Amino acid sequence: MPPSSALFGSELSSMKKSPRQRRSAETVQRIQDALLELIAEEGYAAASTNRIASRAGVNIASLYQYFPNRLAIAMALFERVAAELAQLVHREMLEGMTEPLETGVPRLIDRLLRFMEKEQAAFSLIDEVPELRESVQAMSLENLARDTSRTFLKVHLSGQDDSAINCKLFFVQTASMALIRRYVRDRPTDVSRERFVAEISGMIVSYLQSPQKKLARAVAPRRRR
Repeated sequence: MPPSSALFGSELSSMKKSPRQRRSAETVQRIQDALLELIAEEGYAAASTNRIASRAGVNIASLYQYFPNRLAIAMALFERVAAELAQLVHREMLEGMTEPLETGVPRLIDRLLRFMEKEQAAFSLIDEVPELRESVQAMSLENLARDTSRTFLKVHLSGQDDSAINCKLFFVQTASMALIRRYVRDRPTDVSRERFVAEISGMIVSYLQSPQKKLARAVAPRRRR
C-alpha cells in the first residue's frame, strides 16, 4: 500500500473537522493554497488568517470552521506536501527496483529536486515555524517511505546485512534531502542543475556500492597511574 497521510499519526491532525463533502474539500484546498501563495510572496509572518481567507475567497468564519489558527493551516499544508513526497518516492523506487543504481538514482534525485523546487515555499515552513520542527521527524523521508526504501536497497545490495542497509539508508536519505534543500534555497551560481544531480547521484551510488565495513571494537583508554 502506498504511503499516505495516515502515516503521520493523530498527533499531526491539526484540522478542527475533516472535509467530507467535495465542496468542503475544495475550500480546505483553497485555504492551504492561499497560505502557500502568501508564503512565496511575503513569507509566513505576513500571512494572517484574514489575508489567507481573503486570498482563498472565503470568509473568515468559513476558515475557522476548519482551522483554529494559522499554525493549523501550516501543519495541514506541510502534511499534505509530505504525503505527496512520500507517494513520489514510493512510485519512483518501485519503478527503479530492477534498474541499475547508475540510472535509477539520478532519476530519483532529479524527481526529488523538481518536487522540492515546486514546493519550496512549503518546505520553507520548517525554518519559519518553530512549532513545525517537532513534526518534521515524523514526516521525514526515512519515516514516509521506510519499507519501500529498505526493499529497494535490499534488492540492489543483496550481499549486505540488514544492519548495513539500515545504516546506509539513514545516511543516504539524511544527506540527500539536506543537500537538495540547501541547493534549492541557495541556488549556487557555480553549480548547474545538471551538475548537482550528477554529483549527488555519483556520491550516493559510490557510497551504496562500497563494501560493508567492519566496525572496530572500541578500545577503552588506559587509566593513568
